[in-house]
Formats: sequence, C-alpha cells, structure tokens
Amino acid sequence: MCDCGWSFVDKAMAAQGPLSAEDEDENRIERRASGASQLAIGVLLLVAGVVITAATYGAASNEGGIYFIVYGPIVAGIGYIIRGLIIRNG
Repeated sequence: MCDCGWSFVDKAMAAQGPLSAEDEDENRIERRASGASQLAIGVLLLVAGVVITAATYGAASNEGGIYFIVYGPIVAGIGYIIRGLIIRNG
C-alpha cells in the first residue's frame, strides 16, 4: 500500500478515517501557505502588467507611436489573486 492509501493489489483507495485535530491543523496551515503564494504570484503578475502598460503608454504619449496593453499578465494576476483568496479562506 502506498503512503497515499492506494492499494496496488485491490486497485482502490483504502478507507480512511476522520482526520485528527492535528492533521486538520496541518492541512489548514498548508492551505493558507498555498493561498498566500497564489496571492503573491497574482500581485506580481498584476503589477508587472500594469507597469509595462503604463511605461509603454507614457513613452508613446510623449514621443508618439504605439503602446502595448499587456492584458495577459493582468488577467492572469487577477485570476491568481481570486484563486489564492478562495484557497486561503476556503
């Protein structure tokens, strides 16, 4: 049997009992850490997208030319922030 509970003989998951309070605390801590890292990645992506967009717009408005709206990192950042909040508080 694997550590995760999978039985290679029966090809099924072994029945698991209720989690102890210690295991629940450990799961909560891991979930909060995962949510915090998702939030951090989201904020970095969002800020990078806004800074790049603002910098290229500023250069284009002063000198003329084109600018880039970098919406990929902005949208991904918002998604990561939402996901991080759901994981952290869920």
